[in-house]
Amino acid sequence: MQNPIFLRQVWILTLIVVAGIFGNLGAVNALAGDCLKIGAQGGLNPYIFKNEDMPNPDEAKNATCGGVMTFTFISRVRTLNVITSTDNTSVQTTGVLFDSLTTGTIPALAEAFEVKNTCPCASASGTITRGQEVPSPRPLPVNYRGGVGIASLRLDQARLEVAYRISYSNLTGPARAIHFHRAKTGEAGPVIRTICAGDCPTGGALNPQQPNVSVPSVTVEGVWKGSDKEPLTKDFFDALLNGDLYVNIHTEQNPAGEVRAQANPIPSGGQAVTFTIRKGVKFSNGDPVTAEDVRFTYENLIFPKDIATSTRDVIACGDSKLPTIRVEASNKITFTCARARSHFVGIMGSIVIFNKKKVLELVPNVERSPKDFNTALGLTTPLDKLVGIGTSNYILTKLDPNAVAEYKRNPFFWETDEKGNQLPYLDGIRILFAPTQGQEIALAQFRNGQTDFVRPRSEDIAVLQSDKASKNFPVNDDIDSGMAVFGTTFWVVSWTTKNPTLRALFNSREFRQAMSMITDRATIKKNILLGLGVEQYSHIPVNSQFFIERLGQDLNVLNRWEQTAKFPFAPRKADELLDKVGLVKGPDGIRIVPANFQGRGNPAGKLEFTLNTNVGNTIREEMIKQIAGDARKIGVKIKPEPMDFQAEVDKLNAGDYEAILIGLTSSSAPEVGVNVYLCDGNLHFWNVDCPKNATESEKQIDALYRQASATLDVEEQRKLFDDAQIMFGADQPLIHIVEGNSLFAYRTDTIKNHGSHPLDNLDVVYCLNGKCRGG
Repeated sequence: MQNPIFLRQVWILTLIVVAGIFGNLGAVNALAGDCLKIGAQGGLNPYIFKNEDMPNPDEAKNATCGGVMTFTFISRVRTLNVITSTDNTSVQTTGVLFDSLTTGTIPALAEAFEVKNTCPCASASGTITRGQEVPSPRPLPVNYRGGVGIASLRLDQARLEVAYRISYSNLTGPARAIHFHRAKTGEAGPVIRTICAGDCPTGGALNPQQPNVSVPSVTVEGVWKGSDKEPLTKDFFDALLNGDLYVNIHTEQNPAGEVRAQANPIPSGGQAVTFTIRKGVKFSNGDPVTAEDVRFTYENLIFPKDIATSTRDVIACGDSKLPTIRVEASNKITFTCARARSHFVGIMGSIVIFNKKKVLELVPNVERSPKDFNTALGLTTPLDKLVGIGTSNYILTKLDPNAVAEYKRNPFFWETDEKGNQLPYLDGIRILFAPTQGQEIALAQFRNGQTDFVRPRSEDIAVLQSDKASKNFPVNDDIDSGMAVFGTTFWVVSWTTKNPTLRALFNSREFRQAMSMITDRATIKKNILLGLGVEQYSHIPVNSQFFIERLGQDLNVLNRWEQTAKFPFAPRKADELLDKVGLVKGPDGIRIVPANFQGRGNPAGKLEFTLNTNVGNTIREEMIKQIAGDARKIGVKIKPEPMDFQAEVDKLNAGDYEAILIGLTSSSAPEVGVNVYLCDGNLHFWNVDCPKNATESEKQIDALYRQASATLDVEEQRKLFDDAQIMFGADQPLIHIVEGNSLFAYRTDTIKNHGSHPLDNLDVVYCLNGKCRGG
């Protein structure tokens, strides 16, 4: 799925629970009967679903949409700073647990945008969603997520031709017709070219029996020429350059159109985008959001190198330079790149924006000394000073770093439902913090009724099902989504560790390849995840359209991948490889790293090191034990040692560790991970000295990522990322393991309309009878 709304996710280190609390707390005088309409509001919030457990009309008469929802968050609170938190897991702990920017739509603050300097035009693209459809499509059937996709077009003005590729999935049924229509964004227009009608591909539709399981995308491609039956004329070509054409996909459920993508022209070479601020958008103290707030956020809180943020890596233009900014009016602002950047609109339109006035109250000198902002929003910051610093639907009202965080509804939040009721429906949210043995605590709190939902481990499913069978414990049956979490889990050795013997060892590509060959992914998946997951070898998630083993991949590419970059479990080969590079076993069976190993000037020493992971994550704790056991069989002594998560992350960022097992969240667009995979990225944690001491493979991966980020054609991007995956796999800087399925358990008698993703749906989540289980 290529949806820019996910591009806001800077790749960051993952915890057990992702607390993406950009949501809204809200008390509204709305009956739950009004909530039944929420499913049709795709234009307001792309994440909205109509859920199977919505109340029936009789229940709705007495049910209100308010309530306070409670859940457990597994980590220790450390910082409140959203911008600096993208460098570490604090964004998963408290970085977004305060009054920040809404992420309800793309661009988040814009009701309209325009691309300038569009000629000569090389290409165009558009994201396919239900929210763009005009008129609005019918409400989705039970549990359906809503169709998604992307339209890519290559324009040739000299030949008067448009080559198009349209990929889509998750429709309510097969496409009955796909057309180009002519109209501006937000308007319906006539058909001007039929792409298919009656002869469309049969795939791309969700299975009614498994509506929570996404299906592979279907692709339709062709060339629109002036000689066609429905000819491409100069008039239509000019309309395309002006953004007045759109792709519409029609289904039996929605014959007038179920999903739509406006074709946005992308200029050749350079790129300029003007955003118009949404009418009525205010910060949570009532201050209007202006273009000056946007400029100030970018130029004073993101651009300066003294600000500790990975956001700077992600928003760079295609030439790796930061965009220039010009305020056009109080509600308009333009970003310009000398070289175009893929997904530029989605990225620039989804960055957290701060209230300039409130920031200057906290850090008066920030415009002259940007680094002062790095510590401005700490645990000692008075909470009343935070009100109005952002536009979020939540306002933090209480924070005990060792116990709880509480939020109330933002009275100035701009979004409403279709009846004009201000969103969100919830009165508040309560988060219980559970450091150390967090997973056990989270499960216990859910089972005893303290919380409303939980992200369980595989082993917890049987416990919850037993509870349901043995007592009055209404929990959902579809705890396993059947889909892998969108991220990666891996273990990594530090190329800059302080121990010179280990530093020489860890810089050996052959050693890292051998460690991949003693990582028994199949057994980890079977015994630790109980089969609910997928083996990983690539740094790009298996559910990304850029994953190298995707359906339809060229066999020659797959052959290169298998032969040079994929190292499945093969302990005998690992043993032989370590012998070959001179790591011989000592009398006790533990290998010895010889002096000056591979010419790196190190002293001799035993091949033994510590493998950390975050304490309390029992799944990861079991993983490091198994890896250590398998390594010992070939003479590698690994000490598995869980540790405090924040201390672990600090060591990771500094490169001051031996080995760590951890994970990354991710996006369907790999270039959003430039903060990790570029040599000078803010999270290039395996070689923190990379900018000064880059390897040849790191230089080549840099070049591939930079080229892909500046490439606007999706197919060309796929080829570049294929090469990057092969090179990255051969180098094995990260030894990928498995990724578990997305698991979610909730009380079916309390929280409603969450589509199994309450943290993405906080605008529209509500509690039955106005009170959640944890409220």
